[in-house]
Amino acid sequence: MAVSSMKQLQKQQIQELLDLVQVDGLPDEHFERLQTLQLLAKSDTWVPTHCPETGKSLEGIDPAKHAQSLWPDAVPNNRMSDEAKEREAALYRAAGRPVPSRRG
Repeated sequence: MAVSSMKQLQKQQIQELLDLVQVDGLPDEHFERLQTLQLLAKSDTWVPTHCPETGKSLEGIDPAKHAQSLWPDAVPNNRMSDEAKEREAALYRAAGRPVPSRRG
């Protein structure tokens, strides 16, 4: 299977999960919820209601400040995994802000 076909399949699976979460909500069990949030963070359009890193509700908190507490600006880009970058981007999407640029 070609790489583009695999990415398209992954994108389709994420969209199906997003549709399911919009109808049924997030799972109640903590680890299942966290796993779902981390998978949804791979979407470039999903705006989270819960932190994909901690599972914490974003209601009443500033998602950008929360992201800063998890990934300070001093953390170089090459020291973050792709998954961490996706989760950080999701939090900044929830805050309506661009992801800060990093060195490295």
